[in-house]
Amino acid sequence: MTISIEQIDSLRKRANVNYKKAKEELEKCNGDLVEALLYLEEQNKIKPGYDFS
Repeated sequence: MTISIEQIDSLRKRANVNYKKAKEELEKCNGDLVEALLYLEEQNKIKPGYDFS
């Protein structure tokens, strides 16, 4: 599966993680943004500054 820059940017903005971490998590979750967010949240890896808007 190919992960797009748009998917990476979206996860980066929502979870406040770097490009590498965003790409890794999206790959683990087969490109599913919601699953990647849930995983990061469960692992307490979402950094302060999370954008709830």
